[in-house]
Amino acid sequence: MFTPAPASATRLPATARVTETAPASFGAKAPHWNVLSLVRRATFTPCPRSRATSFGAGLLELRDACLPGARYSRGWGREEDRAVDFQIYKAIDASGPHFLHGVFRFLANDLVVIIVVLVVLLFLIPWRTHLADRRRAAVAATASAGLALLIAQPIAHAIDRARPFVAHPGDSHLLIGRSTDPSFPSDHATGAFAIAVAVWAYDRTFGAIFLVLALVLGFARVYVGTHYPGDILGGALLGALVALAVRWGPLRRLLERFADCCSRLWERVLQSLLGRRAPS
Repeated sequence: MFTPAPASATRLPATARVTETAPASFGAKAPHWNVLSLVRRATFTPCPRSRATSFGAGLLELRDACLPGARYSRGWGREEDRAVDFQIYKAIDASGPHFLHGVFRFLANDLVVIIVVLVVLLFLIPWRTHLADRRRAAVAATASAGLALLIAQPIAHAIDRARPFVAHPGDSHLLIGRSTDPSFPSDHATGAFAIAVAVWAYDRTFGAIFLVLALVLGFARVYVGTHYPGDILGGALLGALVALAVRWGPLRRLLERFADCCSRLWERVLQSLLGRRAPS
């Protein structure tokens, strides 16, 4: 007759064995039964990730695939090195002779100041022709740049793309000071192209000049190693879209009334300073 073995003689496989240790004294750890670990070891199968974890990891993978140089975690591979954006960056970054480094360093840091000064002069100079349009262009350019830069901030922190000299320290030649803010979109390109498109909508001649300056500024920011070309493209697109949105009927009329009011005030200042009526 078959007699079952006592319970004390039944043994679990070595991979699924759980031990319980009674506390030796007050305050010792209580017995810990990790059921998930027991099942995993007994069946020799890995525990799958939860749906939430898989979904979050998928979003990070999508971010790294679409935005080379974006910050990533969990030690995933650097597949973004093969991206076109990074290859173009490598081809431009400090690629010219050494004497050009100083030129592009100046353009990357100070050309934006020149652009702002030109916008101010576009309003202040008493032009003999197209006076009203040029002053309206200056006001529209200022509003477009300010609004575009305001919109760019949440976008930059949401995408959180690392600067190229952070993501690729061994492949970057940084010619200017390090920036700590996210790389995408470029603030310089956002503001410069917003100004250029806003001015171009009123005056084609000065608009073309500002577009050339914006392109030179964008190229210089890549040359000195602080931005990817995609950062410049994203900033240019954002700035242009905001400048075109400012052309929307009610907002455009509001800005033009404000520009005309400021223009009349400036004419009075000029008349009092120069002792003559400025051309209208």
